Amino acid sequence: MVPLGEIAKIRRGYTTGANDFFYLDKEKIKSWSIEEEYLKPVVTSPRQVGYEIRDEDITQWVLMVHETKEELAKKNANVLNYIEWGENVETKIKGGIRGGTIVKGYHNLSTVKSRKIWYDLGERDPAPILRSRRIWERCIYALNSVGAQANDSFYEIRPKIKKNALVLAGILNSTVIAFLSELYGRFYGGGVLELEVYESKKLPVLNPSKLTEKERKRIEET
Repeated sequence: MVPLGEIAKIRRGYTTGANDFFYLDKEKIKSWSIEEEYLKPVVTSPRQVGYEIRDEDITQWVLMVHETKEELAKKNANVLNYIEWGENVETKIKGGIRGGTIVKGYHNLSTVKSRKIWYDLGERDPAPILRSRRIWERCIYALNSVGAQANDSFYEIRPKIKKNALVLAGILNSTVIAFLSELYGRFYGGGVLELEVYESKKLPVLNPSKLTEKERKRIEET
């Protein structure tokens, strides 16, 4: 056994600071004619996913724009119209001491102001394995077959050896790991189990590098 943090990197999914702006469904994408290059598939709820994330699980896309408004204007990109709408629409602050206050423009929310370009969430490769931050009835480590991005309802798990993704997903979905998760995590009201990043890093798992090819194949096929 080895601590999960020794064989994989673990971090929380995207925190957008303005979910209503950054997460779009098909209808919203179509109404603004947003270009495909500025959209990435995303999962935002653990209820969307099972042991493997498939195309049919994707109902939302996250806005991924890394260019300035000047650069977008030169390209005559439709996404610029959506960004400018976001800078002029009235929106309500959802939390904190200013909760309920109306501000003009998503870019004026304190949750996005710290970014150099407020609508640029940064770039990161999709994690091959995702796990819900909060665990209810089932402790699921979802194999991210479609390369979806994840919001902050999930933890992203990236094996340090990429070829170990499938076998590690199999190991993590064992009943042993479900049991150990209860020991290493904390229960909240309603029976919700939560493992923070530092707790997840300590979680003992089988070391894929110590398995024989026969053992790896058996886990991967299961």
